[in-house]
Amino acid sequence: MAVGDRIQKEWENNMAAMRQAQGLDRATEVWVKEKSIPELSVNPQKTAPAELHLLIFRKTMETRKWITLMAVVFVLGAFSSADACRCILNHLQRSYCDSNAVLKAKFLEATTRTLPGSQDVQKGYKVKVGKVLKGKLALESLTFISSPSHSCGYIHPSTGFNKDYLITASNNNGDVSVNSCSYIVPWNKLLPKQRKGVEAAYNKGCTCGIEYCSSKPCSASEKTCSIEQYEGGDAENQLRNQICVPITRTTCEWRTIE
Repeated sequence: MAVGDRIQKEWENNMAAMRQAQGLDRATEVWVKEKSIPELSVNPQKTAPAELHLLIFRKTMETRKWITLMAVVFVLGAFSSADACRCILNHLQRSYCDSNAVLKAKFLEATTRTLPGSQDVQKGYKVKVGKVLKGKLALESLTFISSPSHSCGYIHPSTGFNKDYLITASNNNGDVSVNSCSYIVPWNKLLPKQRKGVEAAYNKGCTCGIEYCSSKPCSASEKTCSIEQYEGGDAENQLRNQICVPITRTTCEWRTIE
């Protein structure tokens, strides 16, 4: 079998394993861009699950046993879809810090609403907020979250209604919205330290950046922590249990969430 065919076959096998593990019914495409920062070409019908970070890391390690990173970039790049949304695959801490509305809430049903003072119809979801983890307290009475109707819109799984979810959203003068790049995951899928993170701990590290590192030595930028996404690295622990916090005016380091 030619090298190109082997690469494509391995990619297909990896995608199938991810879809089976996460319940995705269409291909999820993953590749690594400049400086080895992973991006995710998200199926418009699904939102990336929390554990996808770890699956990507494991699959990358398996693939590297017989193929170079550049070959992966070349082949997987060919599968990118022109109408798909590209989302930076990041640590939950950054998703928390980059959102101005983080909620523990239930999606009740898909619905629409007419915007005040216009005939424009907005698609979205009726929700019930259980707890405001970040943002204005007025969000406690939020009953509707919008989502764009184009390919970047978020579509909630049919089996996920009336269940608690972590939702990272954008609040624009009371218009709270999500899209297919929003970090939305069942609350019961969060690990204990991730729950502590979104409940308060991650807020301590919002002045720090987080980037991926695919090979030693990792040279993080100023006030940045590196996710060690190489064989023998500490990526799983960093994603699951740690927070990047400032140590000095110009440096940040990983610390285990207590």
